[in-house]
Amino acid sequence: EVAARGADERHFVWGDHWEPTYCKCAHAKPGPAQLEPCGAYIQDRSPFGVMDMAGGVADWTATIARAGSDDRICRGGRWNTLDLHARAASRHASAPGSVSVSVGFRLAFDP
Repeated sequence: EVAARGADERHFVWGDHWEPTYCKCAHAKPGPAQLEPCGAYIQDRSPFGVMDMAGGVADWTATIARAGSDDRICRGGRWNTLDLHARAASRHASAPGSVSVSVGFRLAFDP
């Protein structure tokens, strides 16, 4: 999340004001939301140079959502939702057996 929001903890990767055309989200372009190639939104670059940190998919975590539950926390933005859920600070719970086109994981490569 720090990689997305920067040291100043901005609301969105590009700053504190919502602009739907800056990232892959439900209102980025006219028509139904659909997947697009990585790097398609040049404004979706964090202060640290990390791309595609708004929109995209929420990251599945091992964090338990609440005591006595198997649900896990999914963190980050989603490509098929609106501004509140396109933020890196977005959170929602999901059951381990659930399937969603908006939840996944990020691969990182350090050469």
